[in-house]
Amino acid sequence: MKNYFIKISFLLLVISISSLMIVSCHKYPDGPRLSLHTRIHRIKGNWTCKEYLLNGVKMDTVPTFLLNINGNKSFSRTYGAESDSGRWSWGSFHGQINLFPDGAGMFGNNPIFYTEHYEIRRLKEKELWLRKTYTDTLNNTTTYDFHFE
Repeated sequence: MKNYFIKISFLLLVISISSLMIVSCHKYPDGPRLSLHTRIHRIKGNWTCKEYLLNGVKMDTVPTFLLNINGNKSFSRTYGAESDSGRWSWGSFHGQINLFPDGAGMFGNNPIFYTEHYEIRRLKEKELWLRKTYTDTLNNTTTYDFHFE
């Protein structure tokens, strides 16, 4: 009887710890709740934008947006007729990715470098949802959501 009680107690302990882990593993607002793959494994790959939302409204026309994220922290992308590449890093919090385009532009003879911050809304093996929020000088905010597959 004592052996049975120990087995049941151990099983309940394992279930409790597993439940806590599943609840605490929710890193991205739109999922997944739990993944067996690392985030680097899930984010690297060739992504094609399949859905585009502007300020939360789904647009009928999806821009041509191809994003290639490599495990060596480099990226390349094509947006419409424009293409660029650079390096990437995880953001200051877990649900963010930063893109650092190489030679983002020129000001006179000097290159302009900038960082693009994207919030990761969903990161699955076959799905990547990114959100870019832009606030202009008049404090008007525009939100761009890109759903990649």
